[in-house]
Amino acid sequence: MYFTYIFPRTYKILFLVSAAVLLWILVIKFGSMYVISRSYDDEKIIIEEKNRERVDYCSKRTDKVKSDLEELSGTISGNLDIRKNLDKGDVRRLFDAVKSYELDDITSVEIFDKRLESVFYSGHQVSPEIILMQKALNGSVSTVIREAGFFVYLISYYPVNSLINEVNISGVLVTAVIIDSKYSDSQFDLPDNMLSSELSAEIGDGVKFIPRAGQTGIDRPDSAGKGEINIFSKENKVIGAVIFPKYNIEEHVESINTMSGKSIALLSLIFTLTVLPVFIRFINLFKPVTIRVVLFLILLIAIRYLWIFTGCPSGFISNEIFQAHYFAVKLGAGLFKSLGDLLVTVLFIVVFSLYAAYVSIDYLLRYETPDRRPKRAALSATLLLAVMLFFGLFILYGASLQSLIYDSNIKFLDKVNIIPDAPLFILQLAILLISFSFFVLEVILVFAAQQRFVTLFRFRYLRKYALLILFGTFLALNFLLTATDFNLELINLHRVFIIILIFIYAFYLTNFIIKNRSFNFFSLRSVSVIFLLCMLVTPLIVLEISKSQETNHIEGIGSELVENQNDKIVFLISDELGKFSENRDLELYIKDANKIPKLSFYLWSGSKFSFAKYKSDLIVLDTSKKILSDFNTSNNLLKSDSIVSFVKRNYFGNMPDLAADESDTVASAEFEDDIELEDEGGAGPEPITFDNITIFENRKDKYFAGIIPLEKVGLRNTEFEEVIGYIVIALNSETINFYSENEFNTRFDGENETVPERLLSKPVLSEILNGDVVNSTDIDISRALLRHIPLFEESIKNSDKKASWRYDPLMNERYRTYYVKCPVTENDVNGLGINDEKIYAISIQRDDFELLAFYYLKFLLFSLTVFVCITAIYLVSFLFRLKHISFNFREKLFLAFIIVSVIPIVFLAVYTRTYINNKNDISYRNQLLSDLNILNETLKDEKVLFNKYKPTDTIRQAGKDILRKNFGSTDKNYNIFIKNNLIASTNEELYKSDFLDTRVEDEGYFNISVLKKDVYIHNTNIRGQNYLVGYKPLKDRNGNINGIISSLSVYRQKEIKEELTETLTFIFGSYFVVIMILLIVVSFVTAKISKPILLLQKATERLAKGDEDFVIDIERSDELGSLVDSFNKMTKDLAKSKARLKKAEREAAWRDIARRVAHEIKNPLTPIKLSIQHLYSLYQEKELENFDSVLKKTKELIINEIDKLNRIATAFSDFAKLPSRNYEPLNVNNILIDVVSLYSPDKNVEFVKELQDNIYPVLADKQEMNRVFQNLIKNAVQSLSGSGKVTVISYNSGSKVIVEIRDNGCGMDQEVLSKLFEPNFSTKSQGMGLGLAITKKSLEDMKAGITIESTVNAGTTVRIEFLKHENN
Repeated sequence: MYFTYIFPRTYKILFLVSAAVLLWILVIKFGSMYVISRSYDDEKIIIEEKNRERVDYCSKRTDKVKSDLEELSGTISGNLDIRKNLDKGDVRRLFDAVKSYELDDITSVEIFDKRLESVFYSGHQVSPEIILMQKALNGSVSTVIREAGFFVYLISYYPVNSLINEVNISGVLVTAVIIDSKYSDSQFDLPDNMLSSELSAEIGDGVKFIPRAGQTGIDRPDSAGKGEINIFSKENKVIGAVIFPKYNIEEHVESINTMSGKSIALLSLIFTLTVLPVFIRFINLFKPVTIRVVLFLILLIAIRYLWIFTGCPSGFISNEIFQAHYFAVKLGAGLFKSLGDLLVTVLFIVVFSLYAAYVSIDYLLRYETPDRRPKRAALSATLLLAVMLFFGLFILYGASLQSLIYDSNIKFLDKVNIIPDAPLFILQLAILLISFSFFVLEVILVFAAQQRFVTLFRFRYLRKYALLILFGTFLALNFLLTATDFNLELINLHRVFIIILIFIYAFYLTNFIIKNRSFNFFSLRSVSVIFLLCMLVTPLIVLEISKSQETNHIEGIGSELVENQNDKIVFLISDELGKFSENRDLELYIKDANKIPKLSFYLWSGSKFSFAKYKSDLIVLDTSKKILSDFNTSNNLLKSDSIVSFVKRNYFGNMPDLAADESDTVASAEFEDDIELEDEGGAGPEPITFDNITIFENRKDKYFAGIIPLEKVGLRNTEFEEVIGYIVIALNSETINFYSENEFNTRFDGENETVPERLLSKPVLSEILNGDVVNSTDIDISRALLRHIPLFEESIKNSDKKASWRYDPLMNERYRTYYVKCPVTENDVNGLGINDEKIYAISIQRDDFELLAFYYLKFLLFSLTVFVCITAIYLVSFLFRLKHISFNFREKLFLAFIIVSVIPIVFLAVYTRTYINNKNDISYRNQLLSDLNILNETLKDEKVLFNKYKPTDTIRQAGKDILRKNFGSTDKNYNIFIKNNLIASTNEELYKSDFLDTRVEDEGYFNISVLKKDVYIHNTNIRGQNYLVGYKPLKDRNGNINGIISSLSVYRQKEIKEELTETLTFIFGSYFVVIMILLIVVSFVTAKISKPILLLQKATERLAKGDEDFVIDIERSDELGSLVDSFNKMTKDLAKSKARLKKAEREAAWRDIARRVAHEIKNPLTPIKLSIQHLYSLYQEKELENFDSVLKKTKELIINEIDKLNRIATAFSDFAKLPSRNYEPLNVNNILIDVVSLYSPDKNVEFVKELQDNIYPVLADKQEMNRVFQNLIKNAVQSLSGSGKVTVISYNSGSKVIVEIRDNGCGMDQEVLSKLFEPNFSTKSQGMGLGLAITKKSLEDMKAGITIESTVNAGTTVRIEFLKHENN
């Protein structure tokens, strides 16, 4: 019975469901173990079946891609517009016709005319085979798989028939789709829609496509554990193969474990949702709030670790946020092992804080009555505990935020994107939610402490200021802890600010509760205030932590600057060169003309050099020491020709001709025969050798260069060993350059965050040697630092630590600089034995208000976005619960203010954003146009004409010379194209990689060469990012287009994004701050305006109920104040008028009663008077023989009349008197039985009782109800003529109790029925006609109703409805 009381039916059902789910989890766990054990027995059958499925899937998907490509080729080649325009040679309309086809980013289309000259192209450059195009000209259709560079293409060759003569062929269509790549995902941002990526996602990594046998440079993967499927053309010829990983038993076991893990994770979530209400029900049985909070905390911890053990929710949510890539902390045994787990744990913390707030406020409001409050000792202990928890939460909060920022690999200080990406969004959301929980718990602790603190005071006037005294106490404790150097994780200023905000909210909370005796902590207003506190404080704390992290990072940079990096550089070079020498693929790639141009980039992108901080140059040489391919990440620091000459001089011991193969358009390093090479200087100490690896140091140009010969791996260490080439790698050894921006990565790799990018502001690095600046990232700042060097040296003169922080004014700005002095070294480059004194300085601008405001507003925008989303969810859920939507006056007024003030600001913000975007776009386009004009004028000034150069030199070398001479030191991108092919660029690394094709983009070619535009600028997408590119024709003296020049905004794309983000952040941040202030002001104004109206509304309702004893107390001098004063005056006048009216009504009623009483009394007095006079006259006349009989008659008449007077007096007395009544729960059946028993002796009346058992109790006065039933039953009996039947019925109807009294008497007509309850009306010859009036009045006092239905000669039914009494 007790268990049933504790756990009602619903909770028992939930408990049984949770037990069933738990059993299901165990069944899945042991069932998967059984299935795995059986799998080993059936291993052969399972593997064969799965491999057949993989073969079928790979074949079907490959055939589908091939058929789609062939269908596309057939559709394009058969297009009538394309065929007609190809016949006419109308390239413009041909472009329009082909562009009507929507092609994805991996599909390429190129159309050739009869002469096999390209007239249209779109997409990647695939360099189609001449032989297959010639076959297509002869009407043959071919589909092949071919490698172009480091991508594998499925290429289709289709003839385009002439529209004039179907027999003739007017051109060739080449369509291609990328199906695979030699790059790995870590090397290159590969397209997700490649066929190999799709197959790998379905059947596992390792799916590769290889072309037909015989193509040069084709490598076949190791066949161990691999399956191979041939790919056939329409002619049933093998054109290639799919290499896929074979299925194995380990993969099968893993799939079973994964499936069971997902099921168990999902079931653990269901188990949690079912068992949680049961445990909460159990926890809520305890009244002490501390026990409830602790038990709930234990419950949440148990559930969280259950989720970790069962892999919930990461088991059924496959997302990278549940991997340790972004965030991982070992603390908590898995609570923070990934970013996703961090968010789940934080949500648990939020749930705990809300529960603690709910039960605490509920407890303090319901149970903290004066007679229940604990003793003074218990109060003091509780107060001390609250204080300890209050400051303990500061430590936990500060440590949590520091861990979130320090231990994450996320680019927290993102200056590029105004909308954070998913990982940063989750991290910021976790910070915001932790802050929310912190403020909720702190507010509850302060409120609880204040409630306890009040009871410690004996004097009432001290209790009034309890909160203020408590505030002073907390501040004093905070300063005391600060003075004792106790680490509270947050700086003192922030702690004071937080304490002030918390006590302000506690003051509001206390006043609200005192006024209303209730408080809904989960109301929108309450949550909004807490969120507002978070939005004000959290950005300040995060910025302070970032500044602290900035200090640590800069000190780390300083330590690394003075550290000797030579050993690390040598190890890195030797390690990577050793890996290159073991790469068997290089034997094939170095012979493949398609791969050679980008071979260096391929090697570089797959090595540690691609993400190392060192500036590098990777060069591939052939056996004659000519440059086949090179890739340089910093042309300003490393020169390929100089590196090669240095290596050749020191490694080979001679200087053969360095002229490269002229057929290489981009990758080959071309030198003039008369290039003057360095002949002396630069060589460092003796070379370092590791087996066949040799590493040199060039101290003059400050780099290390390593070289290794490439040999055929299979012939190594045999008499047939053969050198097929050389790989040279050079790394810049200046440590100050480690932290400068990588010219290549900053253009295309926005994901790899460098140390300087983790800082709030961009640092200025200075290298000072013997009092002079020798290297700097900002020469002006570095020169200004020189006058502060003596002060730094003086400060460390007597210190063992040769580094310190200083605050110095530089260039009219306040900078914080970290100085590091290097150990004294001997400079022996020139053999002078001079000791060098080197100092590194890292300077960052201190308290850059604009920068701090930017980050503050950016986080504020994020917080507001989260708040708006939460509010929208709350409002939508609230509206769904409403049957109809209605607004009160205050809400309508608030909405009106919002529409008038906030919405225009929102529209203005959107318009401003659009305006700024357009303005910036125009500015960038004008800048790009200016750059193109500068390049065009430069080429004119250099008189670059085709007839100036010999045919063997071509314009290519001249273009390179001009760009090197005029733009060698610029950070802008300039390119020169001749016949759509690149011949020179200031950023060759962009084209030596696979990021850009070495031909003009199709849109540029179409608009410049076909449409003859003087300039064309548009946005293009490169590796998922948008860049602005501009084209301009390169014309000769006669105005003929001989080439195209272009400029790409890649050189400052990041800067452009940062500028735009900063502008939009300030705009939207300012607008949102204004909107937030407006909302607060509007809320205050609407409350101020609507308060009198709402008070008037409540007062009117009270007035309508008859309550006039109140006054609206509002001090206002405006129209609303006058309205309130008028209402108060009206209320007073109304009360006076009502009193006068009551008096007049009372007097009129008494006059009427007196008249009626006089009338009723006068009637019996007349016969008494006449009888006495008659008796007296007989006595006077001495008529004694009749005197006795007359006396007797007179006596009877007088007695009758006196009885009548008595009845009249009694009736009026019953009607007028108002006795005190004792209302109590009554059973109407008992009273009905008692009343019926009084009349049951009458043999002429049959009483029938139909009384329902378990009748509801009603609240009434027992004596009054007895009189009501007596009067009604008496009337029923009197209505019977002779004999008859009276039926008494009682039953429950909804929330009412019904009593019916029926008789089969004479009945009444409608006229009589309408007057029954009027005083003085009666259907009887005797009586005053007050019985039913008194009955109705008594029932109304009991809040009951009475109705009477009657039919003449059929009977009457009296129906009484009592309200059910609820037991509270």
